[in-house]
Amino acid sequence: GHPDLFYSVTSAQSEVLEIIANGNEFFDAMEARKAYANLARSRIQQNAAMYGRAMGVDITTFEELAELVKKQLGIKGKKPADQSLRILLAREAQFGNQLDSAMKKSKMFNHIFGSVDGIGPKLAARFIAAIERIERFERPEDLSNYAGMLPRGVEGKMPSRRNSKGATLSRDPGLNTACFLFQEQMFRYGRNTELGQMLIKQVQRNCPYAKEERRKDAELRKKYSGAVKEARIAVTRYLLEKIIWPRWNEYMAMKTASAHQ
Repeated sequence: GHPDLFYSVTSAQSEVLEIIANGNEFFDAMEARKAYANLARSRIQQNAAMYGRAMGVDITTFEELAELVKKQLGIKGKKPADQSLRILLAREAQFGNQLDSAMKKSKMFNHIFGSVDGIGPKLAARFIAAIERIERFERPEDLSNYAGMLPRGVEGKMPSRRNSKGATLSRDPGLNTACFLFQEQMFRYGRNTELGQMLIKQVQRNCPYAKEERRKDAELRKKYSGAVKEARIAVTRYLLEKIIWPRWNEYMAMKTASAHQ
């Protein structure tokens, strides 16, 4: 009854829908596993505190409690003793493999992210699912704005619930999360990648002080923290505006031209 609420789907957009479907299955399975693990941990801690006993084991020290939690929930590659958690982990792995397979076969994924070292199928799926339709963003900066990566207002602060003063934020939580995960990946594990090196070099330019110097000076630590934040945002904007936005639009144009031939 309301055809204006719908839009026609091209072959390129159908690829996005397939990625979103596979991604949702994996991310839902991951959230279910995390929720169950948190609940199981809470129950063990609660029983230990109230009764001095949990999972049939007497608990008298914090060390004993920590060991029981590790045994039940698993740690560093060790399988958890909790059978329900094992099932949830297996389900998460199954959907994760399906997502990886779908992404690696996707021409869209390979065109946009294939040459971006440090972004794997699962992180790329988060970006694709959150953006959904690149044609919604007329300019590259619009995509950064949607991700919450552009400062706004007279004070030029980054948008947040704290400083929004009740106003509706234009940023998308899913895209904002994908950007945060990308920043963590680059800053912690991807320092040797092209984007990781870009981030580290900007930090060093803005705060060229050694760790030993920062450790002795509170002002230098504050300056370093600000430099890291600025660099993380700058590299994220580079990813959104110089890689994702133009490559996605290029891919859409290629698919449209192919369909018309």
